[in-house]
Formats: sequence, structure tokens, C-alpha cells
Amino acid sequence: MPYLTTDHVAAALDYFAENTHPALLSVLAMLRHGVPSSADPEESVRFGSTVELQLLSDYFRPTGFPAWTVPATDQWTTFETIGGYFPAPSADGSGDRLDFLPGAVVDSIEKAHCLIIDEINRADIDKAFGELFTLLSGNSVTLPYRRRSDEGEFRRVRLQVGSAIIEDQNADVVMVPEWWRLIGSMNDADKASLKRLSMAFVRRFAFIPIDLPSADIYEAMIREAGAQVGFDISPLVEVLVGLFAKEGEGLSGIGLPLGPAFPLSIIKHAESEVRLDPHRTLEAIVSSALELYVVPQFQGRHDLHEAATDLFSALVPSRAEAMARHLAVWTGYVVE
Repeated sequence: MPYLTTDHVAAALDYFAENTHPALLSVLAMLRHGVPSSADPEESVRFGSTVELQLLSDYFRPTGFPAWTVPATDQWTTFETIGGYFPAPSADGSGDRLDFLPGAVVDSIEKAHCLIIDEINRADIDKAFGELFTLLSGNSVTLPYRRRSDEGEFRRVRLQVGSAIIEDQNADVVMVPEWWRLIGSMNDADKASLKRLSMAFVRRFAFIPIDLPSADIYEAMIREAGAQVGFDISPLVEVLVGLFAKEGEGLSGIGLPLGPAFPLSIIKHAESEVRLDPHRTLEAIVSSALELYVVPQFQGRHDLHEAATDLFSALVPSRAEAMARHLAVWTGYVVE
């Protein structure tokens, strides 16, 4: 990768080793949190690009432990996490019958996958995790469900941690691998507007802050993404570097730093715009990107309206008034 030096990767690996790696070794569950888009697992793996992908390669891939990612929603109950009874076809073809269908957590354990839950605080935690609180504290738990065995017997499903003696010999035992981990992601901006995390839930997780990449790594990620476009977008890349990646400048300078998913999405959006209209100007592309991706992040931030207006006006001077009006819709700013 032309823009990421060994120094960039080494710095990221040092941070990872000091924070995430010890938590992975010591606890069953972790929460990654940070500014919007910095803790998003999809972007981290796909683009957190070379850096975080190398972290995964260096620390996890050699172990051979695969992982699934599932998005949490406010509709989640224990059916989505633990499982529940569901119509299933009978073996003899006589029709459907109720049987236990494992949810995301139980299914990941049975199929030997670590589980990543994206936007975990969108779920009502107490309602969605139920008996899993016991599991996340490192103890075995017998679930309130029975599953039909091959012999047709209904056996209580038990998640077994460690090699302790299983008291109920008729249980349908699901062994929890020693290496199995549950990882959640959430961003700090959503903590107040989404579901509250109960203390019972919080004390079962190790919370790992995911800060923005350092300025040089952030810049390298943007330039690397720009280099993947099939034509020259270097003027746009320079705008994005100044807006997102410079410490104390751009969005960071006015108090609203945003993670890498935003400039990377803007680059893909710009590529589509230019392919549709090769004569599209840089200012038009920047204006469109700001309105679609950046301005909505100022929702409710009337305190930042004037600073954001000055910042955006310098980038799109011919659309300064329209940009200010559009921004006011999100910030709630009212001119006195």
C-alpha cells in the first residue's frame, strides 16, 4: 500500500496491543466505542483499511477463529440473541412442528464463530439479552428452552462454559469455546439518544475507546481510497484531507471530528457523480457531498452552526447561502 508506511502500521499495532488485545484475552465481551464511524466494524474491516485489516491479520487470522457480524435493532428480544420456538419440518414429512431455533449468540457459539454486534445500543439490552447475562459473566447457564434430539427427545438447552461436571445428563449441551468472544460497537454520539446500557450489562463488558486514526494514518487512508478511483480526483482528496484528517483543522477544529467512513463514502459518491457527468465541477461535488453526508451530522448542534457555516462557505463559496439554510434545518439555528 503506497501511503501506509511500516511506521503507520507499527503505531496502530502498538495501540491495539495496549488496549484491545488484552481485553480479548481476558473477557468474554467487549464494546468498541468512539466518534461516529470510528467504531463501525464493517468500515473497520473493509477500510479501516490496511491498518485495522492488518491488525486482524496479525492477531486473529492465524488463530483461525472466524467471526459473524449482525446489526442490532430496537425490535430485538431474546428470540434474536438466544433463540426461541419456531415451526420446523418434521423428519418424516408429516408436517411442521415447533422446535428450538438458535438466535445469533447461541448459533455463533454452536458454529464456532465469534460474534460482532453492530450498533449494540440500538437494542433494549435487558430485554434482548436475558439469560445471557449469566453467560457473559463467565458462568454456564441453562436456557428456558428444550430442543428435539435425533432420538425425538426434548432436552433443555445448556450453554456450558469450561469443563465442569454437567449436572443434568439429559441436557442438550452447547460448549462455549474458550476463545469465543462477543464484540459490540457503538458511537459516542448515539449514547444519549438510543437505549440506555444498564449497569448489569456494563459491568460484563470491557469498554475499548476507538479514537480517530492519527492524522498521518487518517490522511493515508483517504489518499489510498482516492488512488483506487479509475480517474484523477486529487483535488477532492485534498479537500477531504483538510476537512477530516488535519488535527485542529476542518471539522476537528470546530469540535465535530468524524471517522473515516465519511470521507471514504464521499469518494465513492464522487466517483459515481463524475461517471454520470464528467463535466461536474469540484465545487458541485463538494457541495453535494457536504449536504448528503456531513451536514446531517450537525443535527441539534446549533452551537456549531456559525463555525460550520464559515467552514463550508470557504469550500463552496458560490453556494454559501444555500448551504447555511440547509445546515440550519439540521442545527435548529434561528437567526435573531
